[in-house]
Amino acid sequence: MSSALIGYPGATVSIGSDDCRAVRTFVSGIGSTKYWTMAKLNIVGTIETGIPMYDGWRVIGNRFECKKVYDASQSGIIAGSGNNLTAAGNELLHTAQTNAATVSKLEHVLYFQSERQESSPRLPTEYNKVVAWNYFHDNYVYCAVNFYSEGTNSGYFEENYIHDNVIINQRGAGILAGPYMTGNKNYIYNNLIYNAGLGPEGPEGCSGQTGLQIFVGWTTGVETTIYIYSNTVVDSGFLASTCGFTAAVYFAPYPNARIVFHNNIISQDPSFGPFVLLGDSQQPPSGADYQNNLWYGQTAPSWDQAAVTQDPLFVDRSSYNFHLQANSPAIGAGIDTRDVAAFDLEGLPRPSTPDLGAYQYAAAPPGGWYVPPVAGPGSSSPTGSSSPTGSVGPTSSASPSGGGFSPLGSSPTAQAPSLMQRASLASLGLLPNLCILLSLCTSLII
Repeated sequence: MSSALIGYPGATVSIGSDDCRAVRTFVSGIGSTKYWTMAKLNIVGTIETGIPMYDGWRVIGNRFECKKVYDASQSGIIAGSGNNLTAAGNELLHTAQTNAATVSKLEHVLYFQSERQESSPRLPTEYNKVVAWNYFHDNYVYCAVNFYSEGTNSGYFEENYIHDNVIINQRGAGILAGPYMTGNKNYIYNNLIYNAGLGPEGPEGCSGQTGLQIFVGWTTGVETTIYIYSNTVVDSGFLASTCGFTAAVYFAPYPNARIVFHNNIISQDPSFGPFVLLGDSQQPPSGADYQNNLWYGQTAPSWDQAAVTQDPLFVDRSSYNFHLQANSPAIGAGIDTRDVAAFDLEGLPRPSTPDLGAYQYAAAPPGGWYVPPVAGPGSSSPTGSSSPTGSVGPTSSASPSGGGFSPLGSSPTAQAPSLMQRASLASLGLLPNLCILLSLCTSLII
C-alpha cells in the first residue's frame, strides 16, 4: 500500500526545527516504512537525516534547508537504500552552514547506497535509484550527490540515473559514483556543475575535491558500465588539497568497469586543478568510449581524439548562464546519444548531431535553470541568508574572468519552472492514503 504526504497547493508547510530530526521513517516493531511519497514540503533544521528513504520512496518538489547536522554524521539530508527510490525536483541549500568547520567529510547532501554487510552471503542486488531535476547550492557538507556503498558482502546497486541536476557552490564532489554501483544501466547526463569541490577538506583530512568522481564497480570484477553524457562541468576543485586529490573529473573504475564519456563540456581554469585525475592503478583512457568532449582552459587530454579545444562561449558565466552563444564551437559537435539523452537540461530535443554540454543551443531558450543571481558575490544570498565569511570555499585564486570566486550563498534563486514541472505532482500518479498538510509541523513520525 502506498501512502503520501503532500503540502496543500499554495500553502507553506514547514517540518522540523533547529534541534530535531524532521522526519523519522522507522516504527518500533515494524521496521522501516516503505512506499511513501513526500512532496511540496519545507524541511528545515535537521540534525541527522532529513528524510530516510526505503523501497518505493519518492521525494519530489521539496525544499531542504538544514543548516546544522551532527558533526560525526555519516549520512545525507536525503538518504536511502533499497529499490525504486526517486528524488526529483527538490531544492537543497545551506546544509551544515552553522557547523561547517567541524562537520565530517562523510556527510553529504544526498546519499544513496545499498544495504551493507560483511559476512556471507551477499545481500540482494538493489535496482532503480533516480536523482533528477534537483537544485543543489551553497552546501557545506561533502558531496552534493553521493552513490556509494562498502562492505565485503553488501548488495550491488544497478540501474542508477543521475540527470538534469544543477549543482552550484559545493564544498566537495558535485557527483560521486562509487563502489557497488554495478551492471550496465548507469547514467549521468544533462547535469550542470559549477564550483564544486571548493573545499576545504573536512576535519579527517584528505578528500576528493572534484566535479565528477567516478570509481564504479567492485573488487569482484562484476561487469559494470556507466554512461556520462552531455554534462557541463565548470571550475571545480580545490588546489590546496593536502593530498592533491583535486580535478574537474576523477576516473578510477574497478576491474571490468567501463566508462563511456561523450558530449561533455569541461571548462577548467588551472587555479582549480587539472581537467582529469586518474586513480593510482588506472591507465589513461583510450578508444571510442572517450570522445567528442570540449576541453577549455588547459591542454586537452590526448586520449580524446575528437576533442574540441576552443572557448565554449557561454552566454554569461558571471551570471550563471551556461547556455551557448550562437557561434559556440560546441554546437553540433557531439555524437548521437539520444538513446539516453534525447532532451537537454531544459527539455529541448537533441538532434543526431547534438551540441555539447547540458544545454542545446536555442536562439530563445525556454528558460529553466538560468536565472541571474538576485544578489552579487559577497552580498546576502537570494534566500535572505547572509553569505558566510568563514573558511569554506577558495579565497585566494582569481577566476578566469578576473573577479574572485563567488562565495557560498550567492548562487541564483531556484526559479526553474520548466524543470520543476517535469518532476511535479502531476507525475506522481494515484496516491492512496493521501495526507495533505495545511499548517506548520514540528516533526513527523511515519
